Amino acid sequence: MFQPILFLLNTKRQNKRIISLIYDICAIVFSLYLAIALRTDTLVFQIGKSDIACLVVTTSVTIFCFIRLGMYRAVLRYMILPAIGHIFFAIILSAVTIALSGFFFQTFVPRSVPFIYAGLAILTIGVPRVLIKTLYYHYYKRQKPNVFIYGAGATGRDLAYALIQGDEYHPVVFLDDDSKKVGQILTGVRIHHSSEFDKLRTLYQPIKLLLAITNINKGERLRLVEHLSSLPIEVQSVPSVEDIAAGKASATDLRDLDISDLLGRAPIEPNIELLTKNIDGKSVLVTGAGGSIGSELCRQIIILYPCTLVLFELNEFNLYTIHQELISIKNHFKIDTDIIAMLGSVEKEKLLTRLMETNKIETVYHAAAYKHVPIVENNIIEGIQNNV
Repeated sequence: MFQPILFLLNTKRQNKRIISLIYDICAIVFSLYLAIALRTDTLVFQIGKSDIACLVVTTSVTIFCFIRLGMYRAVLRYMILPAIGHIFFAIILSAVTIALSGFFFQTFVPRSVPFIYAGLAILTIGVPRVLIKTLYYHYYKRQKPNVFIYGAGATGRDLAYALIQGDEYHPVVFLDDDSKKVGQILTGVRIHHSSEFDKLRTLYQPIKLLLAITNINKGERLRLVEHLSSLPIEVQSVPSVEDIAAGKASATDLRDLDISDLLGRAPIEPNIELLTKNIDGKSVLVTGAGGSIGSELCRQIIILYPCTLVLFELNEFNLYTIHQELISIKNHFKIDTDIIAMLGSVEKEKLLTRLMETNKIETVYHAAAYKHVPIVENNIIEGIQNNV
């Protein structure tokens, strides 16, 4: 059922316009013929030169109106109400043309024919376009993974509309804390209360939750982010209102929740002058180099051109992972830094002393610590022994 439609939608733009033009001419001729047939109650009637002239003028005016209104420039799969309005307007002009040309060419056009013709033309020209768009949409949305949108305001509406037209995700549910919005439908998507998340997740199986609230203060956003972070689903957010308004980003430029979302304030930028003074051309040691903090330190340190970067890590897999990543960064940016991977614990004082002496370490970034507070609180002896 969808194959002919998909073939039509995937063909070249010029071919689509030609096909649409030919179809519209046939639809106009057929609609006028059927209007006269219905009015005269006969399928066979004589056609004179004046009738042909009336038909040619009507067809030409209608097609001209379609061209001027941009009907053959519109992308059929994205056609919305304004395009349907253009069809109505062009067909009304076409019906008026029938009446005027019939009078001018002295042809037999009963007064009811233009009205019948207008109704038939709307069916034959407008309905197939809407049908193709609807069928394509229901076929195409099945190819996209489902997502939820948190926030049924203007930002959420714009995001949903953009996603529906786009290629990546299909919005199936709006979540909002405002009970007054629950049950409403926005861009074809129903709004549910956020408390229904678990039930809706089981039903729709979304792969992401998209946070589309940008007009709240930092404190409210922090509480919201903390709540969403506890949900068993990947959470991404849209850019800020300022970035969208300034043209720096669009509503569909989704990003992972960053440090400013989690802190509830703007992050403090590193002091490049201080870092360069302690890194550029020096031998640097990073303890806990494979951890979340240590690995990020290593990524920032290596691009400041240390002479030697020593990675000290207790976990072999984490050490291997960050070592390979830094090798890739080094090769990509053509950085002349010796990267040394060393396994060991910061509790071994002699090993650390020998390591520092051997590599002539000048700067140490100490990130080898247990930092998950509840776990350390339940393992006090190990926490003190390792961290202190």
